[in-house]
Order: sequence, then structure tokens, then C-alpha cells
Amino acid sequence: MSLKTKLLIFTLSISLIPISIITTLYYYNTRNTIKRQTLDWLTAVAESRKAHTISFLDGKKGRVVDFSSDGFIRDSLEIISHRGSLNHLVSDLNRHLKVNKKPLDSHIVAIAVVDMNGKVVSSTNEEIIGADVSKHDIYVKSIRNAYGETYVGNTYRYSFLDEDCIFVSAPITGKYGGKEIGIIINAYDLKSLSEITANRVGMGETGEVYIVNRDKKMITESRFIENAIFNQVVDTEPVRRIIEDDNSGMTSIYPGYRGMPVVGASIDIPEYGWILLAEVDKVEAFASIMRLRIYTIILGNISAIVVITITILLSKRVTRPIQRLVEGTRRIANGDFAYRIVTETKDEIGYLAASFNDMIFQLEVSEKQIEDYALNLEQKVEDKSSEVKKVKEYTENLIETAQDAIISIYEDGTINVWNKSAEKIFRYSKSDIIGQSVLTIIPEKYKKRHQAGLKRFLETQKPVIIGKTIEFTGLTREGSEIPIEMSLSCQEIENKRYTFTAIIRDITEKKRVEAERKRMLDELTYKNKEMEQIIYVTSHDLRSPLLNIQGFSRELVKDIEQVRQELNENNTSSAVKEKLAETLEEDIPDALKFILVSSSKMDTLLSGLLHLSRMGRVRLDIKRLDMNKLISNVIGAHEYKIKEAKVRCQIEELPSCSGDEVQIDQVFSNLLDNAMKYLDSDREGLINISGKKEDEHIVYCLEDNGIGIAEQHQDKVFEIFHRLNPGDSVAGEGLGLAIVRGILDRHGGKIWIESEPGKGSKFFVSLPG
Repeated sequence: MSLKTKLLIFTLSISLIPISIITTLYYYNTRNTIKRQTLDWLTAVAESRKAHTISFLDGKKGRVVDFSSDGFIRDSLEIISHRGSLNHLVSDLNRHLKVNKKPLDSHIVAIAVVDMNGKVVSSTNEEIIGADVSKHDIYVKSIRNAYGETYVGNTYRYSFLDEDCIFVSAPITGKYGGKEIGIIINAYDLKSLSEITANRVGMGETGEVYIVNRDKKMITESRFIENAIFNQVVDTEPVRRIIEDDNSGMTSIYPGYRGMPVVGASIDIPEYGWILLAEVDKVEAFASIMRLRIYTIILGNISAIVVITITILLSKRVTRPIQRLVEGTRRIANGDFAYRIVTETKDEIGYLAASFNDMIFQLEVSEKQIEDYALNLEQKVEDKSSEVKKVKEYTENLIETAQDAIISIYEDGTINVWNKSAEKIFRYSKSDIIGQSVLTIIPEKYKKRHQAGLKRFLETQKPVIIGKTIEFTGLTREGSEIPIEMSLSCQEIENKRYTFTAIIRDITEKKRVEAERKRMLDELTYKNKEMEQIIYVTSHDLRSPLLNIQGFSRELVKDIEQVRQELNENNTSSAVKEKLAETLEEDIPDALKFILVSSSKMDTLLSGLLHLSRMGRVRLDIKRLDMNKLISNVIGAHEYKIKEAKVRCQIEELPSCSGDEVQIDQVFSNLLDNAMKYLDSDREGLINISGKKEDEHIVYCLEDNGIGIAEQHQDKVFEIFHRLNPGDSVAGEGLGLAIVRGILDRHGGKIWIESEPGKGSKFFVSLPG
């Protein structure tokens, strides 16, 4: 494509596109404005007609209220209701309605006075006298109203009347007591509504306003259809919306009742069950838009012709000197650097020609520089190759001297790297194994898994074991399997091709140590169970003689008391009493007291040992524990001791954990009991319990401000029978913390201490979250 053509296209584009956009935007903006103004105007017309209609009906309701308060009508109806139908009185009432009431409103078709039974007793139309209207809505709704209230009934043609009517009623009350004695009904000509809707000033040739009832029938005259009242069905979108969706109305473009598209506004008049619509044919409403479209097209075409003409003239003027410049550049491209472009123009084309001449000079200089640079580049490439060779030698040396086996394979499983440590582990020399399949060192049971994994990675590029350390077995040259540990990595070389490098370690010795450790652990477990059984049997058997000692000691106390009484009651000489007094009063009671105290301590110790021995045999009932509730129960159980020791307990919000409720309760009971035993008597006791989540465990802390624990005792306090100071006055056998550790071991938890003598201790309990 020539420069002239490109310039022509470019100029036309930057000229015609904005013109087209501006013209189009102007047209659409103006069209939308006209549409909005038309819809707003129709809405205003509908609102105005609605207000006029409501005002018209309010006047009619006021008229019927005025009639209901007429004294003659009221008195005549009251007499007729009590004495029966009196012909002369009915005639007078009929005449009163015809002469004095009906002429007051030209729209009244008929007036009827109805008694409480729904019977017409008087009317301007004598044909309906005696008719029963008790089933009509105009009677049913009005008879319930209070004085002064009105009801506008359904619009229809009554059988005795020649006109379609609007019925408006009001109750008539008696002269005395205000009791309702009947109703008065004014029947207004329905065509009176058309006087409101027929005002079409400013609505053009097709505009009209009409009213539709809830049966979708027109109740005012149509501009286009004769006898439309109660005959023309209007089943259009705005009517359906208001009736079906209880919508307040709409303003839009839609098919009208004549089947032609109209622009209309609809408004609901819910108190009378009517819908008022103001409509204009779409063609007439938007005629100005069609004219605007024609004007816009004409203006756009004229603008396009002008722009095209100017563009063609301009492109010829600009491209002519450029064509001469192109001819000169062809000669320069053929190597004629002595040629210089000559141009007479002083514009940008002239500057371009001068730039070309400068470029030719620079090309001559650059050609000489390129020749010099090519010589230097050859030397640099040679130096770089030497550096790469040194790096390669260093890398190969690093691989060869590595303590772990380093093996690399291609995608097809061919081995391409094999260091000395690999030779030691698998017994293959580098010359024997390079180029062989890696399946050579993989046992038969792993071969299919290896091939499937390699295939999956090459298809999806999603690693499973790459970047991880795994354990399995390898196959030596002698065919024996050895346990190995492998870390695998992957490198992309080119065109999505990969090499895989494995760092392998022989873990035969590690496995042997693990097996020995397991054997010793199993043996220790067996010994512990055996020790638990011995403790259980010993503790159980010792309790029987201990109970005998306690029992007989109490019996001796009773016997000594009896001997003392016998001596006091019988005529025993004072010399004998004096001789036996010290034995009976001091020696024997002190000895018995010592026996009872010692046996009680022994019983407590044996009970602790029995509990310790049973602990490993009790089945754990692991469930989710509400630690706030559990700690609250523990504090409640120790309430007496806490008050006696004057200890202040602070419990923070605790996270829940998993465990056996009974045994975890014992853990914190023992820790709380231990904290209260070793309080500092020189200051107020303070115990704080808190908890927080750490990884997969919940760590609880019971902190006290007691005497603290020296560092040399902190690792021993959880041993059985260990006490901080065996000679102190603190009660205990050294079993509580040993039981705590045993329970936590069974739960997979831990316990540890942070303490400083004189400042207090922190016991940390870790349980599964």
C-alpha cells in the first residue's frame, strides 16, 4: 500500500470518524431528550386528569351527603319505615326529589331512597320503586357507613335506567338518636367522566385520555371507536401490570388497544378501581425524531464529501516530494554511499533528506567500527569459553567429592551423571552405568510406580515427590536391597525437556539404630507394665495387714479407756493408780497415736500407688472438653481449701481441647493442690490459669507466686516419690506430679516447668487441640 493511500486513509479516518461519532451522539442525545420530554408530558397529563377526576367525584360525593341531610327526605323515610308505604307521602317525596333535588346537578340520572331492608321506597324514576337492591354493593357497603360517609359503587347500566351510571350513596340517619334508617343513592351519568377525558387540547391528532375499570373495560368514550363504554376491552401491558402486580403505573412505549404502538402513561385510581391512561401514537409522538434523523444524515454526507475532497488534495501535495525521497534511498540501499539526496523543500521532508545524508555518513563510520568490533568479539568468545570450561570442571569435581550419591537422568530414564558415592552405594562403576536405564537400581516392586510417576509429571508438570525427601530401597549390583533416603529435583533444559537429579544417602545404619531403639522401647514398655503389676499387687496385699493394724489400734484405745474407768471406779489403792497413771495416760496413748498416724500415711501412700498402677489400664474416653467449665468445677471442688489458704484465683478465657474429662480434671486438681501446698506465707497467695493455641496443640499455664523450685529439682519433680524437701511439714507422698505426667503421656501431651526460687512457678500443660 502506497504512502499516498495510507495518508488518504489516515486523514479520512481522523476526520470522518469524529464527525460520525459527534453526529451520531447528537442524534441519539436529542432523540432521548425528545422521548423523555414526551413521556414526562404524558405523565403530567395523566396526573392532571386523575386530579380532575377525583375532584369531580368528590363533588358528587358532597352532593349525595347534602341530600342525605335533607329534613324532608329524612322525615318522610322515617314515617314510611315505621307506618308502611303511604301513597300520598311517597308521591310527595318523589316530587321533592324530582323538583327540588335532581335539577341541582345536570349529571344526575336518578335519585333513589332505600330503607333498611334494601327496598327502594322513593325515586325520581318511579319504575324502580319497590326494587330490592340489598344484594348490590352500593347498598351493602353504604349501609355500614356512618353519617357523612359515602361510597362510590361499581359502574354499570341498571335495568330500569337508560344510561350507564356511576352510583354514589350515603346513609340517612333518624332525627333523634342518630340511628341509621336507610340510604340515598344518586345515579350519575357515566358520560360525565368523558367530559374530563375528552379535553384533548395539545394532544395532537392521535392523543387521547381514557379510563378503564378492573374488568379491563373502557368506561369513558374513545377518540377512535364509537360506543366504547363497557364494550371496548383494553388488555394492554400497563393495565395488566396495575391489575396483576398492584403496580402504581408505568410510562413507556407499548402496543395500544387498537394494536398500534403508542407512547403512554398510566396511573392507578385504587379507591374507585379505575386505571387512567394518556396515550399518543408513537408515529406522531416521535415525528420530530424522524425529521432529526433525515437532517443528521444529510449533514453527515455533506461533511464527508468536503473532508474527502480536502484530503485528496492534501495527500497529493505531501506525497509528491516523498516519492522523490524514496528513489534516492533505493540507490543508497544498493551501496552507493557517495550519493546524496537533494531536495528544495524547507519543511519536514527537507529535514528528512538532510537526516538521510547524515545517516549515510554515519553508516560509513559504523561499518569500520563493526569490522574492528568483530575482531575483539572473537577474543571475548574464546575467553568466555575458557571460563565455562573451568566452571564445568569445578561442578564435576564438586559432584564427584560429595558424600552423598548424586545421580541424574534424562526424561527417558537414561543415567547421565554418576559420582563416586553412587559407586560405593550401588557397586556400579561410572563406565558401567552411564547410558543405562535408572530401572537398573530400582527394585522390581517400585518400577511400575516410578514409570507411572515420571509419565504423569511429563504430562501435567505437577510434581508429587519432587522437592521432597522420601525413603525406599535401592538395588545394588549384587541384587540386594538397601534402605536409602532420596531428595529429587527437576531442571528444564530446552523445549520443555527435563533432567532429574537425585541426592541419595545410604540409611542402612540409621535403620539399624531405629530398629534397636524400637526393640529397647518395647522392652521398656514391657518392664513398665510388669512394674505396674508388681506395684498393684504389693499395694493391694499390704493394705490388708495395714487395715488390721489400724483396726486393732483403735480397739486398744477403747480398751485403755475402759481400764482407766475400772481403776477409777473400783477400790484400787492409790499406789497402784499412781504406778499405772504414767503408762495409761502418756506412754500407751502416745504410742497408739504414732501407730495410727503412721498407718494413715502408709494407707495414703498405698492408695496413691494403686491409683498410679491402675492409670495405665483405664481406657481413655477422648472427647471435646470445655476447659472453662472443667476448671470452674476444679476450683469449686477446692473452694474450702482456697478460702482457708486465702488464695486469690484468676481464670482467663480458655480454649477447648481433646481429652478424657475425668483424667484431665485430675491433672489440674493435682496441679492446683500442689500450688497451694507450696505458697509463700509472707505474701498473699495468687494462682492464675491461662491458655492459648500453639500449632496443633493447646498450651495451658498454671502460674503461682509460691516459694518456687530450684533448677536442680525441676527435672525431678515428676519422678515418683520425689519431694522438694522430704523433711518439711508439707503433707504428701511425692505421687501427685508423677500421676499428672503419666496421664499426659497417655494423651500425647507434655508438661514442663519454668520456676525461680522465691518468685513462684509456672506449670505448662500441652494437650492435643
